[in-house]
Amino acid sequence: NEPEPVPVEKQNYVLTAADVDVSGAKAKYKSNVNAVRTLKAIQAENRTATPEERRVLARYSGWGGAADAFDASKPAWKEEYAELKELLTKEEYAAARSSTLNAHYTSPEIIRAVYKGIEHIGLKPNSILEPACGTGRFFGCLPKSMRDCKLYGVELDNITGQIARQLYPGANIEIKGFEESSVKNGSFDLAVGNVPFGDYEVADAAFKEKGFLIHDYFFAKSIQKVRPGGVIAFITSSGTMDKQNGTVRKYINQRARFLGAVRLPDNAFSVTECQTKQPKLTRGSFATMIQKAAEKISAAFIKYTSSVL
Repeated sequence: NEPEPVPVEKQNYVLTAADVDVSGAKAKYKSNVNAVRTLKAIQAENRTATPEERRVLARYSGWGGAADAFDASKPAWKEEYAELKELLTKEEYAAARSSTLNAHYTSPEIIRAVYKGIEHIGLKPNSILEPACGTGRFFGCLPKSMRDCKLYGVELDNITGQIARQLYPGANIEIKGFEESSVKNGSFDLAVGNVPFGDYEVADAAFKEKGFLIHDYFFAKSIQKVRPGGVIAFITSSGTMDKQNGTVRKYINQRARFLGAVRLPDNAFSVTECQTKQPKLTRGSFATMIQKAAEKISAAFIKYTSSVL
């Protein structure tokens, strides 16, 4: 007898072009609000999302593209400002407002290109970590060859993490900061994602003396989480590759082998406050791939940074 098919609501969601085809700040805002209202209704009824509700949830793209909705001085956003105050709790509102600094959601085209690179090097992972998973777009764009992998995501924001749980019930989603997660060291074949960019450090005692900015911290922490021979494929700030201070590159180079990097165009992600306030961090970004070494390697980390997309 053939096994019974898994119900749709228990399957991991597969992203389509329609799920992310939202242009304009007001349209993004509306999609986000619809997703939040849908999530709250699902939670109030203590159930899982229906297929139609999952499509609504999948259109949530964070608040970076609609940051004006949090600004009471913007007349054109007066109604949206009031609506968010009514819709979100104080804690949710504060988290959403602060998230505008890092709300750079990734297009499926870029995600699929990252996976093609991973397949190109011959990696066949059984376990995948996305340490800053957002709503789980890297899970939603998995190639068929990786859809049976064990998936583990970490997401700081509660609403975003709850949406990820509804979309990817087959994944283990922790809702907390990466520095507080229970992810075991040496337990993943692949760490992948679009890490947070920012001109600030993460309060992790294990890296307190390193002084790594948040995007660099995600590299350092993830090296601990993948097994020897495992691969890390991250979209990161240009600062990781371009900054004059080579401390983080030296740290990575002592623990991993550089496989390649592609410089992405400036407009690869939605406009965020981080991009306007911290141009030195967002002039450009890299899709960067490294492989954890079984022993220290001295190959130059910066050697292959000329690839441009």
